[in-house]
Amino acid sequence: MDIKEYIECFDEISHLSRDKQFTVLEKARDEIQSNTSLPSFAFIAFIVRVSFIFLFLGANYFLWELSILKFVVSVLLGLLFARVLVSEINSRLMLRGLKRVLRKNTD
Repeated sequence: MDIKEYIECFDEISHLSRDKQFTVLEKARDEIQSNTSLPSFAFIAFIVRVSFIFLFLGANYFLWELSILKFVVSVLLGLLFARVLVSEINSRLMLRGLKRVLRKNTD
């Protein structure tokens, strides 16, 4: 997971310097990976991508007959929708971890 994309993303830490934001975001990522029952970010992304590809391919197969062009379009749409969903999941997980880290630092 690339933490750099979350720098300047959250209002809770936007007032900090970029180096401090990076450090806090690393702590938030570590917090998420150690304290949640969810698998790692890479595993979540893989499962979501495969699920969306099969969902779009299955819908395409049952609604229309499967051709090469429709197969390619289904895979591309599956990857596009999966990208959006994975981004949303990662952002929400990072925000949750960030709030935990900030709460621990204030206590």
